Amino acid sequence: MTVGGRLALILLSAVLLSGCGQFASDKAACDAGLYAFKTLAIPKEQNVRWVLETGGELPGFIATEEFNPDKFSPEQMPAPKAFWADEGEVQPKEATIRALAHTTLKGVENCSSVRDAAQTLNVLGAARNAHRKLGADGLYEVHSVTMSKPVLSPDGNEALLYVAYSSGPLAASGSLYLLRRDTRGKWSVVGRAGLWIS
Repeated sequence: MTVGGRLALILLSAVLLSGCGQFASDKAACDAGLYAFKTLAIPKEQNVRWVLETGGELPGFIATEEFNPDKFSPEQMPAPKAFWADEGEVQPKEATIRALAHTTLKGVENCSSVRDAAQTLNVLGAARNAHRKLGADGLYEVHSVTMSKPVLSPDGNEALLYVAYSSGPLAASGSLYLLRRDTRGKWSVVGRAGLWIS
């Protein structure tokens, strides 16, 4: 093989590998998103009519040291450094928090695997304001779940995602969840940080 041929092969390999790395990262985020959808949405809302909000409002996060309480905005919250689990406090890696603070969150429905799962359950693409009609119990006739696509740590073994539940005018909450992936590639929820409640 000529020197030019080798150089072309090296360049082609570099392009393919860089694209594959991005694809692998996106796939890992969507794998974590599908796990979160099955773990945090389906069991919680299984006995009611509910919808996975598409295009729902997702907050932005900033690093704690950049947060100014005098200029608080619900669209830009400080990223929590501590999460709670049954065993007590859990802390994410600093790199995971930085990744969250530098990412514009997208809805988990941007993952085709989550879209497929939601369509199978018939909870995706429901009428936009259907859940705003109140039932006799004072709660919405259709509850809603808003979930972000997980933001991965640089090593891909930790993720943060935002989840909001809404079942009534004064029955809603938003939290950040910390997920970790074990050596077999299996995700699990290891902590939760409550952000707001109404």
